[in-house]
Amino acid sequence: MVDGCLRGFDTEVKMNNKKKSMLEALKAKMGNVTAACHAVGVSRKTFYQWKKEDEEFRTKSEEMSEVVLDIVEDALLSQIQNGNSTSTIFYLKTKGKSRGYIEKQEIESTSKVDVTSNSLDISCLTLEEKKTLRDLQRKLVSHNEQINESKRTMIVFTNGSRSENEEEKDIEYDD
Repeated sequence: MVDGCLRGFDTEVKMNNKKKSMLEALKAKMGNVTAACHAVGVSRKTFYQWKKEDEEFRTKSEEMSEVVLDIVEDALLSQIQNGNSTSTIFYLKTKGKSRGYIEKQEIESTSKVDVTSNSLDISCLTLEEKKTLRDLQRKLVSHNEQINESKRTMIVFTNGSRSENEEEKDIEYDD
């Protein structure tokens, strides 16, 4: 009877140690769940089950994501301090929007255009405005085609056969 109780206790302690190891691995692997699971020897399914069922584990794993984000932000700031223009531009585009550091296309028109109806009368536009509108339409059509192609690719991928590498992701590492 006592032996049975101790076995349950050992399992609980081992589980807590696994969870602690998982949190450490998440930090070491920069938040990559698959790599952390592999390092600790648990499946992704187990990781997400722990997150679902254990509030403390969920909170700590989410905190770990914030720690990783802090590490990445520090690396970005370090690159900025070292004169990396790409990093500087990226930072300004994401954090400096309120100061005008944003990419957007502005089109000024001296003509009045009624955009409340379903059809657009462009006869009042200048030739330059019509060219700009046509260019924007082409970009929009191209963008929509790319989105549709992505969706078709995803549908083919999800309905198609899986490679060995993808099947390996489903391997359970638990005992």
